[in-house]
Amino acid sequence: MTQRPITTKVDAKLPIDELDRFQPHRSSDAISYIRFEVVVGDGQVAKQVMPTENIYVRVDERPTPGGGVSDAKLETGAHRVVVGIIRDQFKGKWSMLIE
Repeated sequence: MTQRPITTKVDAKLPIDELDRFQPHRSSDAISYIRFEVVVGDGQVAKQVMPTENIYVRVDERPTPGGGVSDAKLETGAHRVVVGIIRDQFKGKWSMLIE
């Protein structure tokens, strides 16, 4: 699996159709991965909005449950976020809000 940069549009949306699809086995679902860094400053709060069970989220190498959690707050500092999207099943939006 190779990695390549992709840029969001002016409205901060990421065109999922342009992401590479990774399918390790014929019988498994195709997944696309997005990796990015978030820096939370002093006094700011970062919230993840979890949509469905059709994504996987890891923050700082730790799995973050989707579906059942609406907000997961991040501490001050830099965080690496990896989002895995099950391409043929994902029908929603995922966002991260920093206030």
